[in-house]
Amino acid sequence: MNKLLRRPDLWISLVFFMLMIPAERLELFSSIENWLQGNRHIVRLNTLDADKTQFAYDDIIIVDTEEDFFDEYGSWPLKRSDIAKLTTIIKKLGAKVIALDMLMDFPNGYGEDPILAEALESAGNTVVVAQLEFDGDGNFQGVNYPTETLKVATESGYTNHTLIGNKISRVRFFPKEIEENNVWPFAIKTLAMYKGVEPKLEDGQLIIGDISVPLDHFNDLWVDLPALPPNSMFLAKDTPAGISAGEILFDLQDIPDEEWDEETEELQELIAGKIVLVGDTSEVSHDIFTSPIGEVYGIEFLADTIYTLMNNAPIRPAGDFSEILVLAV
Repeated sequence: MNKLLRRPDLWISLVFFMLMIPAERLELFSSIENWLQGNRHIVRLNTLDADKTQFAYDDIIIVDTEEDFFDEYGSWPLKRSDIAKLTTIIKKLGAKVIALDMLMDFPNGYGEDPILAEALESAGNTVVVAQLEFDGDGNFQGVNYPTETLKVATESGYTNHTLIGNKISRVRFFPKEIEENNVWPFAIKTLAMYKGVEPKLEDGQLIIGDISVPLDHFNDLWVDLPALPPNSMFLAKDTPAGISAGEILFDLQDIPDEEWDEETEELQELIAGKIVLVGDTSEVSHDIFTSPIGEVYGIEFLADTIYTLMNNAPIRPAGDFSEILVLAV
């Protein structure tokens, strides 16, 4: 015992070890964690079979209002009457769920909210953006819903992004707020509507029908980022998962009913039965983030979240024992 007391290096090591446990749990080394998370993704993408890391092209499609679209459209943002047209056409093409990644919390100055509300209600199985509001101390203040006219015509889900350090890699759940307000993360609500079920949180598990995945100790879902084809940078722009909104809004709205099936056959095959996410990747939207393996648009991160759950969340948090074991090693 006296020898141990005379070994300050052992005591210093023990103190550092004990300090590392709460530091790791509180994610005080987020930059290191992001680096490790990025390498974890890279290892998976380069070692697993392609079918285990590629995006869910058969289930999800992104309709992108990108720079070229707005150049032709002539203004920004989309008028709500045109969002209504877009929604109606997407539904006519056979979409199962239409998820509009657009915050519409202020009434439209041109009286177009009733037009959009009618289109959303008629289409059915639609969801639009809400936001959870917190004060500077992190205290919950309420839910910022779409306008009352739109709220009663569609479902809504929150799109608050949680950055770990300066990178986006997770979706945070707020169990108390979810239970009290019945408002779920946007991607989770969208997938639940696709599967025709209500999502649940039970004992740290997110359950959506036959899907059950663990959340970490912060109630975060770790999002898997799919492999993209060679020389591709963005899911919405460079892969079969994305199409321009112009191909729908500009090209299809004047097609006569008797010519519809013939003129839209390819788009029907692309969209029918799928989740359709409508989002903005134009520069003016500023809806782009840095992930552990590169940049990702907000609409792409929503798609990646749904893909992660469909793939049963392959990247999961380690258990408490595993974390302590890593620290010990």
